[in-house]
Amino acid sequence: MTTLFIKTKDTFQGDNTNRVWPLSYPYLSVQDLRVTVINPKGIGACVNKHLRFDSENVCIVYPTLESDLQPLGEGWSICIERQAPICRQIPATDSALLAPEDLTPIEKLARIEEIRAIKHIQKEGV
Repeated sequence: MTTLFIKTKDTFQGDNTNRVWPLSYPYLSVQDLRVTVINPKGIGACVNKHLRFDSENVCIVYPTLESDLQPLGEGWSICIERQAPICRQIPATDSALLAPEDLTPIEKLARIEEIRAIKHIQKEGV
């Protein structure tokens, strides 16, 4: 079973006010995420200070209020990218043995769709 993760990054434009940047794709751990701030000239720098991962709201806060840094201005952007592999190779014999809590959100959806397809085939007698 191979599960593909299509989307792996979000890029947002600064607006002088926003500090909260939502994540629109699954990730296994915040350690898998890389945050890069890009200046108006297109030069990026990886950020690992003055940010907070908010797992409850599935977003990144940058810059934090505690940092005393101003929000990203116009012309600036922030890129949040998952560095984990885009797919996991799981032998078909092992995929059925994985507990639901070991599956990523996309893998859970893939398993549900796989079960639906099997039920449809059984129902139709194909």
